[in-house]
Amino acid sequence: MWVITRWNTRLYTHQGASVGFHLGYFVIFMIGLLRYNLGIKPAIWAELVAIVFPLLLGYASARLIPHNLLLAYKRLKLADGAIFFIFLLVGPAWGYFFFENYSLLLDQTVGTFLFLLAATLLIAHTVWKSRRKDKESEQEASP
Repeated sequence: MWVITRWNTRLYTHQGASVGFHLGYFVIFMIGLLRYNLGIKPAIWAELVAIVFPLLLGYASARLIPHNLLLAYKRLKLADGAIFFIFLLVGPAWGYFFFENYSLLLDQTVGTFLFLLAATLLIAHTVWKSRRKDKESEQEASP
C-alpha cells in the first residue's frame, strides 16, 4: 500500500505542476497578446516576472493539488483526481490552436476584439454562476 500511495503522490505532484504551469503561461500569453495588440512595450522587470510566473505557479500547484485531494478524500487514489489527466492534452491542443490561429490573434483589430469578447464571456459566466449560487442559497434558506 505504501508504494501505491507514494506513486500516486508523485503522480499528483507532477500533474499539479502541469496544471500550474499551463495556467501560468495562459495568463502570461493573454497579457502578452493584449500588450502586443495595444502596442505597449514591456519593461525588463515585466519580462522577468513573465518568465518566473508560470514556474512559481507550477511549483505552488505541485504542492497544492495532492494536499487538496488528500484533504478532500482522505486518500490519494487515481479515480479521485482523474480530472487532472485532461492536462496531458492541454499542451498539444493549445499548440495546435495557436498554430492555426496565430495570424488572427496578431491582427490588432481582430485580436483586440477576440480578447475583449473572451473577457466579456468570462465575466458574464462568472456573474451568471454567482447569481445562480445566490439564488440557490436563498431557496435553501427560505422555509
